[in-house]
Amino acid sequence: TELGGMTQTVAADLRLDIRESAGTRVLDAYGYPLVREGDSLTVPVADLRAGEVRKVVLRVLVTGGEGAAQVANLDLGWRRVADGAHRDSQAIVTTTIVGDAAVAARSTDRATLDEAEAAHSARVVEQAARTYETQGAAAAQQVLDAHMNELDRNGLLGKDARAKLKAAEGKIRGDFAAKPAAAATKSARAAAYELAQ
Repeated sequence: TELGGMTQTVAADLRLDIRESAGTRVLDAYGYPLVREGDSLTVPVADLRAGEVRKVVLRVLVTGGEGAAQVANLDLGWRRVADGAHRDSQAIVTTTIVGDAAVAARSTDRATLDEAEAAHSARVVEQAARTYETQGAAAAQQVLDAHMNELDRNGLLGKDARAKLKAAEGKIRGDFAAKPAAAATKSARAAAYELAQ
């Protein structure tokens, strides 16, 4: 009974609606489609089973002068499966823009940064797989090499997170060189999925 409850869908039709604030632009939702309709954005999220967690990482460009800035209004809506009732939850995302890189570095939430970089790495691996299919292994290697260089330059990324991401991309690089095309692409997509979770 307990195991059955863990696999039961508890929330369906999840969608994250985003309204950008002035001076901000949502560029990407790693691991999810980002649907832009006029001034609003929607990220469809998979159904949730009991005990599951979903992570949505947004890449946002924020412009403006130093000080407090509102980034976006978020509205997460879903249908409760038990009774069909619609539920939603809202949040306002804010940040503080600073001109001093050292101040920004001290305020970084490293766990969140590591998770965001893992989601970004998943997108890079997907891009490498597509490149492999259309342009071959050498071009896919260039995509991975460029990202490896970014990881090396990212001084804020935790040592363990950097090692994990580099190991994952190193395995994919080996698969591109040694496995048949279909198997290498499948392996890369599986790795991208794991990184995005």
